[in-house]
Amino acid sequence: MKNKLFKLNQNGTTLMELMVYLGISSVVTLMLTMFLVNSTEQRVMTNDQQIAQHNARQVIEKMTYSLRNAHDVNIEAGGTRAVIYSDYYDNLGVPQDVITVYELSSGKIYYGQDINLIPSPSSMKLLTDEDVNVSLIAFKKVSSSLRINLNVEKGLGESDINSTISFRQQ
Repeated sequence: MKNKLFKLNQNGTTLMELMVYLGISSVVTLMLTMFLVNSTEQRVMTNDQQIAQHNARQVIEKMTYSLRNAHDVNIEAGGTRAVIYSDYYDNLGVPQDVITVYELSSGKIYYGQDINLIPSPSSMKLLTDEDVNVSLIAFKKVSSSLRINLNVEKGLGESDINSTISFRQQ
């Protein structure tokens, strides 16, 4: 009688139970992996988007600053180069032209500034980040303002900005 009460189940785990367990755990593992991959991909895309937007805003802000005091703007190279003429007064109060150039070259925006001279290509500075690609910049002069269309890409992210900046004309 004592043996019947404490008799252990000797059957163990069957092959079918093991297969069901492996199938369920594989599905759960696959779902978790897919979730982590999608989350990482989304994070990278969001980060790239933020970098692209930051670069686009940086370019527009710099151009806005240059254009606020401009008295003339020339658009060259099919609308991908803007030459901005502003006044600068030296210590003696003599007005001189500050010439600022923004130019798209090889997917990057370059910026240069000089007094009474158009900046040479060697003196131009990179305005966007190295890993950012500018796919479009289009300048269009409209009366006393400059319309700028700018498209900046970084990895999976993209930023498209259209801005109109008014400038002072003499």
